[in-house]
Amino acid sequence: MLPNNRKPYSRKTTAAKKSTASSEQSVSSAASAKTGTRRKKKMPWYKKLLWMMIPTKKDSTNDKIRKIIFDVAIVVFICSSITALRTCWAPPRRRVRSLRAMCMAS
Repeated sequence: MLPNNRKPYSRKTTAAKKSTASSEQSVSSAASAKTGTRRKKKMPWYKKLLWMMIPTKKDSTNDKIRKIIFDVAIVVFICSSITALRTCWAPPRRRVRSLRAMCMAS
């Protein structure tokens, strides 16, 4: 006996359950094929992310404003981080003297 006074499952009962479940699935798939209904596909994560960031017609005015401000903040953050990385880690530029300055020095 298993805990909580449950009886162990026999192979016959699980096999019978599997066969009835598979027959139900085949019936439901046949019914959906006849009616032409489809299951909705799950949206990929990157499409969900874009859907949440870009304002759509369905959004309220507050959501549209919030999404626009958030998008502008992301663009400003990316541009400022690129500028900061260029100024901090870029190798120093060599100054090339102009021809006039070289002639005056000699």
